[in-house]
Amino acid sequence: MFRLVLWAALLFSLPLTAQNALSTATDARSFGLAGAGVAGTGLSALWLNPAGMAPSRRLGFAASFSQPYGLWELRTATAGVVYRGFGLQLSTHGFSSYNLQRYGLLYGRSVAEKWRIGAGLHLLRRTVAGYPSVLALLPNVGVQFSPGRILQFGLTVSNPTAAADLPLRGAIGVRYAIGSRVWLLLDESYSSPWGASTRFGISYRPVDAVRLNFGFRTAPAQITFGVGYAIGGQLELTAAGTQHPQLGTGFGAGIRRMSDSTGENQ
Repeated sequence: MFRLVLWAALLFSLPLTAQNALSTATDARSFGLAGAGVAGTGLSALWLNPAGMAPSRRLGFAASFSQPYGLWELRTATAGVVYRGFGLQLSTHGFSSYNLQRYGLLYGRSVAEKWRIGAGLHLLRRTVAGYPSVLALLPNVGVQFSPGRILQFGLTVSNPTAAADLPLRGAIGVRYAIGSRVWLLLDESYSSPWGASTRFGISYRPVDAVRLNFGFRTAPAQITFGVGYAIGGQLELTAAGTQHPQLGTGFGAGIRRMSDSTGENQ
């Protein structure tokens, strides 16, 4: 209960768009990779970089649920769908008397053989029991460059004009494939209210049906881990966890339907 009170006090003290809980909300696979993946493609791009949705030609969806740091009253849920470069996403975080929601419409496309671009518009909503809801619009843009099949770079910026006193957020990342079963992801992100943070993830497939994920991030320092199991080549079930030095252990679970067999191999 004491940790929940501290968490709630922190949320109430911050502006609507400065709250880190929703700005870093992702699906369960990315949760196990410490949120790294700005240079990745597929369903995770719904939350990390709209340019990464460009290769997604088939219908795909993802839904995840997480319980941060053993606080049973506090929950985070995300859901999204992608089709032919278009994406819709929903994220919600909070408890009964305090809730944050993010709704997003995104699009990514290839503009050259090695370049992809994307953009999105998000509606942020904060609901507090006994008070009117607070709304804000937050745009974001992204770009990716692929000099080869094993190496990709990504860049994304949210609220690029810093309009209406909303915070600026940005991230740059790289993805590197080692053979056909290991992927390394490294992101460096910055947020005007939170400062810089480094995120590192490694994904390993020992066999075709199993994916093992590990990650580490700074500010705050966290270790993450996860495992995914593919069913029928299209569906993947994922369980993930994180360890925070002060707040303790959190866990998450999710399901996804692959949107593109090439783009999902991150």
